[in-house]
Amino acid sequence: MKNTVHCSLLLLTLASGSFSQSAVAQSGWTRQSSGTANLLTGVSFTDANTGWAVGDSGTILHTTNAGTTWSSQSSGTRNNLQAVCFTDPNTGTAVGLRGTIIHTTNGGANWMVQSSGTANDLLGVSFTDANTGTAVGGRVDEATILHTTNGGATWTSQPSGITTYLTGVSFLDAENGTAVGQGGTILHTTNGGAIWVSQSNWTPFDLYAVSFTDANTETAVGAEDLLGDGTILRTTNGGATWATHTHGIVQSLPNNLNGVCFSDANTGWVIGSSGNYGAILHTTNGGATWVYSTDPVSYPLSSIFFTDAKTGWVVGDSGTILHTSTGGEADVNERPQTPKEITSVRNYPNPFASSTTISYILPRSDMISLVIYNEAGEAIATLMHQEQTAGMHTVIFNAANLPDGFYFYRLNAYSDQSISMCGTMAYRGE
Repeated sequence: MKNTVHCSLLLLTLASGSFSQSAVAQSGWTRQSSGTANLLTGVSFTDANTGWAVGDSGTILHTTNAGTTWSSQSSGTRNNLQAVCFTDPNTGTAVGLRGTIIHTTNGGANWMVQSSGTANDLLGVSFTDANTGTAVGGRVDEATILHTTNGGATWTSQPSGITTYLTGVSFLDAENGTAVGQGGTILHTTNGGAIWVSQSNWTPFDLYAVSFTDANTETAVGAEDLLGDGTILRTTNGGATWATHTHGIVQSLPNNLNGVCFSDANTGWVIGSSGNYGAILHTTNGGATWVYSTDPVSYPLSSIFFTDAKTGWVVGDSGTILHTSTGGEADVNERPQTPKEITSVRNYPNPFASSTTISYILPRSDMISLVIYNEAGEAIATLMHQEQTAGMHTVIFNAANLPDGFYFYRLNAYSDQSISMCGTMAYRGE
């Protein structure tokens, strides 16, 4: 007779993409009500309370209370907006598809359409003050860089020297900026964009976002590499050389890393997506190691913004807005002090490409078994069958040579058969 496990409800839950809100909250991130189901692609805050999010169909949302409530603003366009940048509570610019640029000088009470001079999609925007800004984008065979010194009253085209489109831009000050894009493109300027210089790096994979912390230190993120992990590049010498980050204790990164934000040279976050799921990762040592800051989020994530090392927002698909006031760290006072059952059973990452780490907390010493099952309910691996002490434990499941699909794990404590938990994993293969 086959060993079977009854976890069909868990499979249905994973397949429908419905992760619990409490799981996100316990990680130090809380979900906020956006009032929209549209994809949100950009977010910008001027202080811990005042911010904007933009997205599809000209969506603009505004908050003055850190996101406790979000209200809709009229953008004057139905084009999808891709990025937004505010320099003070009144002055901001959003860009989008078909050359869309809109600008406000009263906090978004009124948005005015500006002439960009291009029909190419604009995907990134960065302002260093109310007047000086750069927007980037393009199409398959053409890069677009636009620059303004008068708050967008006029935009002028800057030569890029490349034929690949750009997806993200960040300026440290009015002179020093970096743009990233298709095929691993990295452009850098030290004179406000009058001259853009291509910087070499090892990756041929698309880059989506870049974050400055000082004139020498930058981090860029993008599409999956040959191992299926999202790309992370870093420079500490102004872009003379770019090197890939080590992944640290992360066994696998999300397929695509769509946003990056550093509050200082050491403290940063990246966000990404794998299929229909999103993830947030955090580093406190400049990217030498990255750890997951949340359980899997039920929608892909698009953009991230922090006002300081503790306070940040993430936006994504289906109107998703997540907020942290702890840097993404769970409040230790919220954690159970004396668990009466197996708790915190989870695996990171999920979905995963090659291996995933299953973690759990035991309330007391016990004989433990941890068994993996396939979708047919057949036991295919026993990862653990031994006595373990109370506390937190981790076990790595390597799915190499297994077919793509859903897998289940069941954790049993032998002294009390009521202490038993199941989980579901999605394996997408190399």
